[in-house]
Amino acid sequence: MLAQVLGGWRTAATIQWQAGNPFTPTMNVNNSYSQSGYQTPNLVGDPKSGPHGSLEEWFNVAAFAQPAPGTYGNVGRDILRGPGLCDVNFQLSKEFAL
Repeated sequence: MLAQVLGGWRTAATIQWQAGNPFTPTMNVNNSYSQSGYQTPNLVGDPKSGPHGSLEEWFNVAAFAQPAPGTYGNVGRDILRGPGLCDVNFQLSKEFAL
C-alpha cells in the first residue's frame, strides 16, 4: 500500500529565456515633410541610462528629441531592444495503478 502512495510520481519542467527584439524608436509627428507616416527622432542622450525599468517606460525617453522642421532624425535602425521573456513551466503528476 505504501508503494502505491509514494510511487508513480513524475515531474517535468521547461524553461524558456528569450532576449527582446530590436526596434527603432519613432515619432507620431512628421517634421520632415516626407510621405512617410512616421519619423525618427534625434538622439540627444543615452537611451539605456536614467530612471527606467517599469512596464510603462523601459528605456530612457528623455534621450530623444524632435528634429528641426524639414529635417530627418539621426537615430539609427534597431538601436534599442524590447523587454525579454522568461517563462517557467513545472508539472507534477501521479500515475495510479488499476
